This record gives sequence, structure tokens and C-alpha cells, in this order.
Amino acid sequence: TNSLKKVIGPIIESLPSLAKQLNKPTPSIHISGADFYIDPDHLNLYEDIFVHMFRNSLDHGFMLGDESRIHLEIEYSSSKTELVYYDNGRGLNIPALRARGVERGYLKEGASEQQVAETIFMAGVSSAKVVTEISGRGVGMDAVHGCIERLHGNIEIRLMGEGTLPQHKRFEFRITLPPHVPMVDLADCECHDAA
Repeated sequence: TNSLKKVIGPIIESLPSLAKQLNKPTPSIHISGADFYIDPDHLNLYEDIFVHMFRNSLDHGFMLGDESRIHLEIEYSSSKTELVYYDNGRGLNIPALRARGVERGYLKEGASEQQVAETIFMAGVSSAKVVTEISGRGVGMDAVHGCIERLHGNIEIRLMGEGTLPQHKRFEFRITLPPHVPMVDLADCECHDAA
């Protein structure tokens, strides 16, 4: 019996090690909503999705000294399952993404902030200033987008207001998947705490 919670559990357990490599704070992970079963053929896709999403939050969202948190909300309807993912980090670096998007030909000058935000899903786009083995190659959210398409779903980014740094914007990812049957109520469990 494989569920979303079981799939992401080992990834969450690996976050302290990854945070140490990046010299970032280890975030607490908060999951709300009901868990659901995952088709065994799809396990690797879900693993890839959340490895990249957690890594993206760690690398781009948080700074040393932050009380960092990542939230995952699972919502159900008869026609779809939605996963809402967000963190309390500094937000999306709009100027850096705009520059990279224009440089790679994905954006025209004067593109809206929403259009700039959507370049995060395009190959080779990253706001990282330094390329390392872990980040800055522009493959993270591009890979997430591809995995979700293979699950017959889609992902969108929604800007949610001002970030904690100038010209940064808070945001959430909303992943829409085919309908799943809820398994158990996770009742706002806290799966990992940096303390």
C-alpha cells in the first residue's frame, strides 16, 4: 500500500542533510487533508516531483536563520485532486527570472509578472546566481512539470503578493490531478520539525 505520505516520507527525512549542504535552515513540513493511494507505476514520478519541489524551496526560498516552513494541502472533488504547495520563504525573484527568460527567448520585454513566474517551468530557467551540482541548472521545475503531465495532470503557479525581499513575490504551486479516493485524514499533521 503506497500512499503520498509514504512516498514523501523518506524525502522529508533527507531534508536536514540537503539543508546542511546548501547552508540553509531545515524546514518543518506541514501536510493537511486526506492521504491517497498511488499506483505503483507512478511512484517514481511522485518522488521526482517532491524531490525537486522541496529542493526548490530550500535553495531559493529560505535564508540561514529563517524559521522555515513548507505546506502541502490536499483537496478533493468528484472531478479532480488538487495539491497546493507553498512555503514561507522570500518569494520568487522576479527580476532574475525576467532576465533569464528574456535571455533565453521565452519572454519579451514588458512581460507581466505572471508570465515571468511561468518561466520557472521552462528548460534552463533558474534564478540562482551560482550553478552547483544541486541547483542553478534550470532543470528542477521543468522536471516537475514533465512528471505531472505524465500523471495526466497540470501545475500552475499563482502569485500571492509581496515577498520578504524587494521585488520578490510570494507564490503557491497548484497541482491538479485526476480524481483520487481519500485514504485517511492526516489532520494537519506535522511530519518533520527542524527542532
